[in-house]
Amino acid sequence: MSKANKYENQPDKADLSDKARENLRKNAESRQNDSRFMKLQPGEKKNVQINPDGIL
Repeated sequence: MSKANKYENQPDKADLSDKARENLRKNAESRQNDSRFMKLQPGEKKNVQINPDGIL
């Protein structure tokens, strides 16, 4: 099976409606906000305070 056939029936980003794109963006934001981990961009720095009593 070639790569062209493998992805033949899957829509391109250009094929998605504006409503679908907005829904995907909201879902990604929701997953990011619900994550226990912080995501930093390359070069971004953040000061955090760690409560040692809260570590299991």
